[in-house]
Amino acid sequence: MKRRKKIYLYMTSVLLFVYIGLIMLLYFSEYTDSSATIRTFGDAFWYSLVTLTTVGYGDLTPVTPLGHGVGVVFLFLSAGMMMTLFGAVISFITSEGFPFLMLGFQRKKKWYYFADYGAEANTLAGNIYKEDPDAVIIYGEKRDEQMEFPDYPCLFISASPARIVACKKGVGSRCKVFLMKENDIGVNSRAIDLHKLPVEVYARTTNGQDHLSGNINFFHSYDCCARQYWRSRPLLSQENTIVLIGFGNYGRCILERAILTNIISVNQHVAYHIFG
Repeated sequence: MKRRKKIYLYMTSVLLFVYIGLIMLLYFSEYTDSSATIRTFGDAFWYSLVTLTTVGYGDLTPVTPLGHGVGVVFLFLSAGMMMTLFGAVISFITSEGFPFLMLGFQRKKKWYYFADYGAEANTLAGNIYKEDPDAVIIYGEKRDEQMEFPDYPCLFISASPARIVACKKGVGSRCKVFLMKENDIGVNSRAIDLHKLPVEVYARTTNGQDHLSGNINFFHSYDCCARQYWRSRPLLSQENTIVLIGFGNYGRCILERAILTNIISVNQHVAYHIFG
């Protein structure tokens, strides 16, 4: 990548040198002629811009043989330059450059980075957007052409959390990173050195851990199930009995989450019957 950047920089420098040389050649060939309209370096530069962009105002034209020769070179260069510029713009829009440019204008908003796109990530991101329409949802992979685009604004960028953090430049709140696949933090390359970044990490796991380091937290599928259940089916005021059949990880989390969320009033009395 660095070598390619050096090549691009070298080619740009050569083209810029040739361009300035042609303008100076046009200027020196024209300014001494009494009938010339190109009298200054600014006139030569203006003529080059008008010719290269194929506008052709006709207010300035070379009159000397050498000036005509330079004009012909500019004419031949115009088509290639326009195609190059057009290709550069298309390449910028379709590459990662445009998404990163968009992120640069939204640094003060809350950023949510998902390592991969999937059903779980899509659901969580959709809920985040409903609660915070200004949220910036980022998926750390390129979008597959067959992938159905989410019904909320988001960006698909094949970039690591470290690169996203570098783009945020410490502006606003910390970026939140989600690893939605089970035990993904041990195998996903995007999880490397997350504990060193100024981010909040939430990783899905099945090993029973709740915490790893200062900024890395684990969550379980059964806890998510319990939260979603009581959120979609909250306890009504007239209900006073809850029966749980089976008491594995899901049953335990449903009970714990019920005790934390099913509080309506101080006079409420709820009986929990557990079979298992």
